[in-house]
Amino acid sequence: MKAAVFATPAVLMVLMVLPAPGLAGWHLMAPSCAPARTVTLNDGSKTLEPVGCDPIDTGGGIRRLASLSKWKSLGTLDSVEACDNLRAALITQTNDAYFEAFHRDGILNPTTRTLYRTYDQMSYARCIPSNDTRGWHLLVPPRTPFNEKASFLRGLKVLTDSPLSKWGEAAVLESKEACEIVKAVRLSTQKSIYTGSSEHYIHVLEEQAAAKARGDEKWLSDHGPAIKMQRWITETDQASVRALETAHCIATDDPRLK
Repeated sequence: MKAAVFATPAVLMVLMVLPAPGLAGWHLMAPSCAPARTVTLNDGSKTLEPVGCDPIDTGGGIRRLASLSKWKSLGTLDSVEACDNLRAALITQTNDAYFEAFHRDGILNPTTRTLYRTYDQMSYARCIPSNDTRGWHLLVPPRTPFNEKASFLRGLKVLTDSPLSKWGEAAVLESKEACEIVKAVRLSTQKSIYTGSSEHYIHVLEEQAAAKARGDEKWLSDHGPAIKMQRWITETDQASVRALETAHCIATDDPRLK
């Protein structure tokens, strides 16, 4: 059973304020969520799993260009600024509706979870130019699945030689200049994130070495999974830096995206 079964007037009111779809301008697009299932709790009550919206056509927060045909247009605006403003308003409205239901009915209530899924879906929504409006994609190269057997910082490979049609969209902007600015800001932010995660990984490795030196098998057993997770986080952050370093700003009508 899908979450829409539990739709409430609050959700319907949010959708009613959306502009009607059109041919020109910027579309506010949202991905379809993976179907939710109804589960029965120990006390016999029912709820929904999973809690959030798991978009069918995303990977690592990056929308694959080829999947856009599967997204839904929630309305069309004259400019990217108006579209972004509508997206922000919808996120606020759905978030407020969720918190109201949470405080009234609790997190396990099906209506509460439906409202959270709607809010989560809005957080993935994007402003996409229509066919006759030129925009600019910030595209990042795909990467391989994580290989924990590889040496450190080689567990993820960024596939910069892949065709542009296989790259993921990190953002879509109204101009190339705006795209380049967003790329620079995101790269700077990601470098800071990677610095923090790598410093933390070095710290836990030092603690691991100390535990080995004193023969503390319990510490090693208890912290082993966390150390593996921190390595994955660090390598993911480093791969994100490399991906953004090689990211390109490409016009939405570029034939290489076909």
